[in-house]
Amino acid sequence: MLKWFTARGRISRRQYLLSVLAIVLLTFGWFYISGMMAFNEDLAIKATGMLLFVTTLVAGGVVNAFLVVRRLHDLGKPGAHGWLLLVPMYSIYLQLVLLFAKGVEGHNQYGPDPAAA
Repeated sequence: MLKWFTARGRISRRQYLLSVLAIVLLTFGWFYISGMMAFNEDLAIKATGMLLFVTTLVAGGVVNAFLVVRRLHDLGKPGAHGWLLLVPMYSIYLQLVLLFAKGVEGHNQYGPDPAAA
């Protein structure tokens, strides 16, 4: 099973893409549920829906950050380069690199090649 809550090691392009798609589907599902709850007349249900929305947003962001760091490790880059995703136009380029660039073949300083395993 893929580890979503660790920044150690490397992740292949395929694993990254499948993980990001799974996170998007899960978060949008929770967003839908929390949105329906937020439009309820009952104040407790409305507050719970808003809390669920914020919690889902934060959890999805944290898991995505871990995946970005591991993907950068596969490319031989330090995880701190993930902060570059906050730069507006550069983030598009970096996201394409994360999705399509081939990782370093063989063992690197971050661990063994995930494509070889």
